Amino acid sequence: MKSTFLLILFIVLFGCTENNTDSNSQEIEFGASYSVVITSDLPSIENGILTIRVGYSGCNAGHSFEFKNRITNSLSEIWLLKLTNDQLCDAYFVEDLAFVLSESILNSDEIVLATPNDERISL
Repeated sequence: MKSTFLLILFIVLFGCTENNTDSNSQEIEFGASYSVVITSDLPSIENGILTIRVGYSGCNAGHSFEFKNRITNSLSEIWLLKLTNDQLCDAYFVEDLAFVLSESILNSDEIVLATPNDERISL
């Protein structure tokens, strides 16, 4: 009985640690709920400007987003922090946002967009 308990405890603890491996997006704060809408042409970087389409529910459009990034070695990881709190309304809004990227991001060997859905999109 004691060995069965220890075996179950080991399986539970091992399973918990497996779920936490190498997900960089878990370290990122995305703010309130939103999603990145992926199309054939978005998200994209042109002339140093990131254009990204976001979708979110709420009572009105025009929610505030802040551009965030971190650079490690030759990789730039970018994401959006949604500043406007979740609103309990049934409407759904889709809008295109644009952010000017710094030279340090643009000079990276790889630029990756992290999304709240734990997707990583190479740009």
